[in-house]
Amino acid sequence: MLGAAVAGLVGVGVLSPAPGAVAADPGPAGYAYATEWIYSTDASEVPQAVATDAAGRVYAVGPNSGYGDDNSTVRAYDPNGGLVTQWEVPFPNIGDLTVDAAGNVHVGDYSGHVPSDVPAGVYVYSPAGAYLRWYPMRPCCDVNETVGGIGIGPNGRTYVASPTSDQVVVFNADGTRYKTFSGSGVAPGRLKSPWGLDVAPDGSVVVADRDNSRVQVFTAEGVYVTGWGQSGTGPGQFVTAASSFNVEVRDDGLVYVVDGTDRVQVFTLAGQYLGTVLATTKRSGDTMTGLTGVAFGPQRELYVAGKLFPFENGVAKYVLAGTGAGVAKVKAPKRGVQVTKRKVRLTVRCVSATPCSGTLSLTVKGKPVATPKAYAVAPGGEAKVAVKLTKKGLKKVRKKPVTKAVASVTGGATKVKIRR
Repeated sequence: MLGAAVAGLVGVGVLSPAPGAVAADPGPAGYAYATEWIYSTDASEVPQAVATDAAGRVYAVGPNSGYGDDNSTVRAYDPNGGLVTQWEVPFPNIGDLTVDAAGNVHVGDYSGHVPSDVPAGVYVYSPAGAYLRWYPMRPCCDVNETVGGIGIGPNGRTYVASPTSDQVVVFNADGTRYKTFSGSGVAPGRLKSPWGLDVAPDGSVVVADRDNSRVQVFTAEGVYVTGWGQSGTGPGQFVTAASSFNVEVRDDGLVYVVDGTDRVQVFTLAGQYLGTVLATTKRSGDTMTGLTGVAFGPQRELYVAGKLFPFENGVAKYVLAGTGAGVAKVKAPKRGVQVTKRKVRLTVRCVSATPCSGTLSLTVKGKPVATPKAYAVAPGGEAKVAVKLTKKGLKKVRKKPVTKAVASVTGGATKVKIRR
């Protein structure tokens, strides 16, 4: 979730490195649209958080809309959006959702619920939705502790951002309280209404410091390391509102930040801006709005929660583009394909047991005649991919009724006939 940072392609979430940026190894890669699914068509039932487990299962949680219904629903999906199971949690205001190494699901009750003596806290469920335990925040001091972002560190401890107490609360693996760190303020290392939180593979705690419009990084023990950002809509700037300011750290340490501008900005842990992902949908030219969070699958698949389209709230999935994943083939009709508005549309089929992603390119006598186009196809599936002819390519194709070309994807090349 801009200036020169974005290069929009239809159906593709593109990450464009900033000019002169030095990418962290293995570096950010573009994402290609794979699929999407609806969580709810009720306008008020927007998934408030999304998370994944080691097996690739995707979890989303959002409030129920029924009159007098003070519950929320957790829905678990397979990696392609098939509903596996679902269960209700007894509170309407969601802080966050995350999954621990054992596959248990941690759901944050932001402010507590009826009866009134139940304070805010984190509820833990099995992957099937069975209640396991609860660890409460403190309803004390000058203001009650509420639950924002939740992250689980490699040390087994759970870190919870508390927007009302301006601190991070740390729990041991058994749910007992370990410590707190930070506190209210604008100086480096201080927080004001922190919301999103995640823990990096090296144990660093990354916090979306909402009212200070910045991201801050702490050690596992809460020592301030660095921070970046300011209010604005440019690269490295954030528009923060309500629960829209979230962070997620990929397994290579890259920090993905969602703010109120329907974009996902990407940074190194040191705060270097690398680019922006636009979450496009299956509808040509449309992008997701009201983004609430992101999560990563075992193969760095990117899942984005929010509004897919008016009255369609859900999750969109993107896979790494241009990395040569899977084995694909191009299906070309014997009679050839027609050029329409400078575009040549071909069918890419994924013939491997794993998802296919890469780029479709078109050449004539070894020379490119079109701009390569990213694709992402589920195992056994197929997708229409349109490559746009360059000016030279269009001129070449117009010289003959039929031009013999070669379409290449990860896995091989196919001869195609292009009709002008």
